Amino acid sequence: MNNKKTNIFKCFIYSITSFDNYKLFLRESTGKAIGYLVLLSLLISIAIFAPFFSIANEVANAAPNFIDEVIPDFNLVDGQLEVYGDMPIVMDSSDLPVVIDTTPGAEDRLLYQYDSIILITQDKMILKNYTERQEYPHSAYTGLELTKDSLIEALPIIKTYMTVAFIFIGILVYIFVLIVKFITVFIASIIGLIVNSSLKTNLSYKSIFKISLFAMTLPLIVCTILDVLPVNIPFMPVLFYAGTGVYIYGAIRSIKRELTLAGADNGGYGYYGNDTFNGNINYGNSNLGNYNYGNPTGTGDTTDNNAPGANSAPLEDNDYGNPTGTGNTTDNNDLGANNAPLEDNSLNENDDSNDRTE
Repeated sequence: MNNKKTNIFKCFIYSITSFDNYKLFLRESTGKAIGYLVLLSLLISIAIFAPFFSIANEVANAAPNFIDEVIPDFNLVDGQLEVYGDMPIVMDSSDLPVVIDTTPGAEDRLLYQYDSIILITQDKMILKNYTERQEYPHSAYTGLELTKDSLIEALPIIKTYMTVAFIFIGILVYIFVLIVKFITVFIASIIGLIVNSSLKTNLSYKSIFKISLFAMTLPLIVCTILDVLPVNIPFMPVLFYAGTGVYIYGAIRSIKRELTLAGADNGGYGYYGNDTFNGNINYGNSNLGNYNYGNPTGTGDTTDNNAPGANSAPLEDNDYGNPTGTGNTTDNNDLGANNAPLEDNSLNENDDSNDRTE
């Protein structure tokens, strides 16, 4: 039997491109299948988180020039802010303007002029929009002395803390994605159980779990890309499970077809693994590694091989349609075991043996 395993890269390619190759996944351990899901979830987490990290990194790199060129000189001491320049200082934005005014009465003068605004006064920062108003007092920074120059000098340290924070958040995102994907596999395996029952393939739940896991590959990739892109696709979960269901059905149907062509139809081919099927049949001692579907011929001796045609000689001009064996075996359950080859024989009910009278 061919026990060669399929590497992760081939698993990825086969899971997308071929229903027929899903039989290879049945030979893989459940641990390797879970490892594949862990790796796939990691790639998905990176794809989700990378754009946010890239934007934050660009902002951090641009911050020194922005502060130097745009932010006026200021001094924050004991919760009181002093800004040097002509007031108010307006950093206008089409959506949310930022206005700085540390003169007395700035709050009463400026808030009513804007529907949405970030107003920085001597003792607080006010965030106002159409529906609510929030205040953040500078007293929260009591004991801190901050100027424009000291802020620029602190930016590398701030960037380091931001990087650590993003890594920590990224790990949390990955754990969350992994948990969600495990739940998704179990939901997808319900589809597999339904398909397995309808096709009467008699696969074990472990086999259905592995098929369902690999069947999620392309739907996960497509849905992740759509999540990252600025598009809104309705009923995304429905589309995901529909795509996964197509792969599950195609894979189980392909396995069913191969079993039928091999003459097994739920019967004993160890090529698929010892725990691939349910039932009382021993599936572990057979060999499909060098098995040609149809009427095979035997290739050697065996001590226990339940596959049809094991230890059989090539057919030579007989009308039986099934091979006969010439090999030696200790198990007489094989078709044609210990039989001599037939040469130019045909069954004829009108013929008698010429040697009967002799």
